[in-house]
Amino acid sequence: MQVALKVPAIQRLMVHLNSNRRHRKTCLWFCVQNYEKLPKQLRMGLTNMFLFSISRNDLRWIHEELLEIPEAVWERVCLLFKQHKSHPGNEHSFLYWSAEPARFYLNYDELELPPEDAGVEAASHRKEDDSDDDET
Repeated sequence: MQVALKVPAIQRLMVHLNSNRRHRKTCLWFCVQNYEKLPKQLRMGLTNMFLFSISRNDLRWIHEELLEIPEAVWERVCLLFKQHKSHPGNEHSFLYWSAEPARFYLNYDELELPPEDAGVEAASHRKEDDSDDDET
């Protein structure tokens, strides 16, 4: 995938599809090993991202290019992710980012982002958990 995106004609087509995906009712998925290897024009159009194992350098790029949160909050999110993955049985865990609205999930548990850098806490916001509370 990454090699094909270096071909100018393919890159132009992918940028066009990425820029007009809503009009064409299209969803594009890019599966890449290195964030920075994805052409910048495509990176800037990302609206969701699954992160499994990622380098420190790629984490820095993601924060600089896509995220509108303080660096201290992003570092806390990354630390929580790293700590979670270090436990046995969590090797395949992921961090999910959604741009609209800006949210982070550790697997399927939403991470509550504080207004500033007061810290980040994992909180379960699964729909089934919320519906259980309503039935009492």
